[in-house]
Amino acid sequence: SNGNIQDQVLFNQRKGEAHFMRAYQYYELAELFGGVPLILNTTQETNVQRSTEGEVWAQIASDLQQAIILMSDKKYNEYVESGHATKWAAEALMARCFLFYTGFYQQDTMPTADGGNITKQQVITWLEDCINNSGHQLVSDFRNLWAYTNEYTVSDYKYTANQKGIDGQSLRWAGNGNSEAVFAVKFGNFAG
Repeated sequence: SNGNIQDQVLFNQRKGEAHFMRAYQYYELAELFGGVPLILNTTQETNVQRSTEGEVWAQIASDLQQAIILMSDKKYNEYVESGHATKWAAEALMARCFLFYTGFYQQDTMPTADGGNITKQQVITWLEDCINNSGHQLVSDFRNLWAYTNEYTVSDYKYTANQKGIDGQSLRWAGNGNSEAVFAVKFGNFAG
């Protein structure tokens, strides 16, 4: 029935988001520390030995592959919940991880947890998919990315007061979650 299909789509989306978030968090750790303990399930003991850099990056790549497969391919602003990861964010993060891994470790490919690898051509294909199909794009005028172009303060600054954007329109703040933001952490306890 249609309800079961919708339930499966939502389940896949949430599972994809979980893979994305785990990949994102391990990416942050691996970039700073190299090998870190890999905790992949809740029943695993907590005093786990540090994994190798290759094992951590392989898990990141595998999680991002799963996220790309599982998550919806709805375009920017077609998905309902703001702040959630998307297939497009997973494709973009895969490219970022690939660039870091292959550059820092001087490798041609990035390993996956099943013994395979991610190639440059696969990453290019994912990036082209993101660019061509996600609906994300650059805003018409760079100044519209900054909060000072909001309707209450746009007239307070000489570089925005009575100025037109490159599209001939008045400057107007693009807001949070604008078309340029493929993925953004919307809240954090730290300024950085």
